[in-house]
Amino acid sequence: MAFTIEFSNRARNDIHDIVKYIQQDSPAAATKWRRKLHAKLRILRTTATSFGMAPENEFTRGDVRHLLFGQYRILYVVRDEMAFILTIRHGARQFMSGTDIDEVDRRQD
Repeated sequence: MAFTIEFSNRARNDIHDIVKYIQQDSPAAATKWRRKLHAKLRILRTTATSFGMAPENEFTRGDVRHLLFGQYRILYVVRDEMAFILTIRHGARQFMSGTDIDEVDRRQD
C-alpha cells in the first residue's frame, strides 16, 4: 500500500523552528538536516504502519506512532492511505499529553 504524507501546521512550524535554530550555527547543516528529514519521511510512503506506537499513544484517541530521526521523534497517525505528521520533537523533551496530541490532530480534521 502506498501512503501519502501530510503535515499538520504544528509539524510545519516545528520544521521551520528547528531549521532556523540549526541555521544560527550553520546554514549548510540546516539545509542538510531538512533534506535528510524529508528523505526519512519518504519511507513512510511504504511502511507507515510498520513503526511502533509512541508512548503518548496510551493517552490519545488515535493510534499515535513515532519514527526516530537523529535526536528527534516524529509523531504521526495513519488514516486510511495517509501518514499525517502531527509534530517533530526533540527526544529530550517531555512526552506530550493526550490532550495536546488530540488538539493537534483535531485541528486538521
